[in-house]
Amino acid sequence: MERVYRIEPQVGKFYHYSEATMQIGHLYFADSTQYVGQYVGYTQVGFGDGEQITYCFNKNGENIMILLSYEGKSCFVECQPEN
Repeated sequence: MERVYRIEPQVGKFYHYSEATMQIGHLYFADSTQYVGQYVGYTQVGFGDGEQITYCFNKNGENIMILLSYEGKSCFVECQPEN
């Protein structure tokens, strides 16, 4: 188990991503994370229960799109760039 965080990524920083599989109080944990690269921004469609937010990352020239979960379990861990 690895500790993960329900944070809003900051443009220009690098992250690993996972959906939390366990919560103890305000702490979140995941079985594993995946490197998604440098955060470049987000798109937002709809509002209320129909709202969808997608975070956009650049992983060595590849665009990675992460659709945030409705349940609020999308988590990130700031990291150093990976090649």
